[in-house]
Amino acid sequence: MTPQAEARRLREAAFAERKRAKPARRRQVGSGLSAPEARRIVEEAKEAPPAIPVETPAQVAARELRQAAWTERLRVAALDPRKARGSNRKLDPDKVRRIRAAAESGEYTQTEIAAAEGVSQVAISNIHTGDTWAWVE
Repeated sequence: MTPQAEARRLREAAFAERKRAKPARRRQVGSGLSAPEARRIVEEAKEAPPAIPVETPAQVAARELRQAAWTERLRVAALDPRKARGSNRKLDPDKVRRIRAAAESGEYTQTEIAAAEGVSQVAISNIHTGDTWAWVE
C-alpha cells in the first residue's frame, strides 16, 4: 500500500472512531417549559408595563443640539430659501455672474468655462439659459 493510501485509511478510521465516540445531539424542540408555565409567563408579560427607555444626560444634550440645529436651519430657510441648501456648492453668486458674462461675450466656449470653474458643460448651459441660478442677476 502506498503511503498516501495508508494516510487516507488512517484519517478515515480516525474520523469513524470520533463519530462513534460522540453521541448524536438531539435538537431541542420548543422552549423546554411546560404549557401552564409558558402561559403564566406570557400572561405576566402582557400585564407588565412597557419598559420606558431612559436617556442619559449625554443623549439628552445630543438630542437638544440636533433639535436646535434643525430649528436654526428652518429659521434660515424661512428667511432665504437659497441658504437652506448645503454649503458644499461648487458655485456661488459671484462665480455665476462671471460665468454668465463669459458665456454672453462669446469669447469662450461653454466647455472652456466649465473646465475653468470645475463644473460640467451642462451646468454652464443651465446657468446661461436661466434654468438654474435664475435668481442671480
